[in-house]
Amino acid sequence: ILTVVALWLLARELFGQVPAIFAAAFLAFNRWHFNMSRWGWNEVYPPLMQVLSVYFIVRAARRRSWGDWAMAGFVLGLGMYTYLSIRLAVLAIGAYLVYRAIVERGFLRRNWQGLAVFAAAYALTFAPLAFTYYKDPFTFLNRSQQVSILNDMRAAGGDLGSLGSGQALAPLWESVKRHLLMFHVAGDTNGRHNLPGAPMLDPMTGAFFVLGAAWAVWKWRDHRRVLSLIWIAVTLLGGIFSQLAEAPQAYRTLAVAPAIALLCAD
Repeated sequence: ILTVVALWLLARELFGQVPAIFAAAFLAFNRWHFNMSRWGWNEVYPPLMQVLSVYFIVRAARRRSWGDWAMAGFVLGLGMYTYLSIRLAVLAIGAYLVYRAIVERGFLRRNWQGLAVFAAAYALTFAPLAFTYYKDPFTFLNRSQQVSILNDMRAAGGDLGSLGSGQALAPLWESVKRHLLMFHVAGDTNGRHNLPGAPMLDPMTGAFFVLGAAWAVWKWRDHRRVLSLIWIAVTLLGGIFSQLAEAPQAYRTLAVAPAIALLCAD
């Protein structure tokens, strides 16, 4: 529920009042996000933290507000204490800021101080957990190594030196294909995550998603629209880089749901 409200705020900041209502509705009625939020695991937090952080970033850039930049960093830093997929949110937000600095003339000149405040707030909030990771790297790497697709690639290609071969890359390409098809053709087969094998999006959401994505590609210099494309592309890596037996993986890619709702509303 909090993520629906936060997405309404973000969509209103990006596109205005009417698209914001549609964005909130597309997320509220999304079976994927709704189902994941009902069974009490912490994977539902990264979408909320990512939406709020991006909201404060977009508002900060418009208002040139250090307070908003600080809130964006604080919220993203808090997100580090939730589920591991928040690490991809950090990458997605970083990629969005780099993209915006490239296509929007004067963005860095106007906002470099705010960006420094954002980075400092994030670092200070994340610092206690970062210190734990530094002292005990096992806590940072263990789970991701357990479920990594590198295990499948090693099994397919043999030793580490052959990971660049076509045989070793086969599991990775298969995972990419399954995750691209998960929205409209065949979704997660785990009954805890989804109606087993059903597409992750209903037909109406799926249709508007395709239209919205095509429109975003056409308007590639508009940061408001490319934001969602970056968001989805980076977040899907959480599933793509997981072990092939679980692909497509709806759990580790849940944070794409708000970005899909933004594209549909647009």
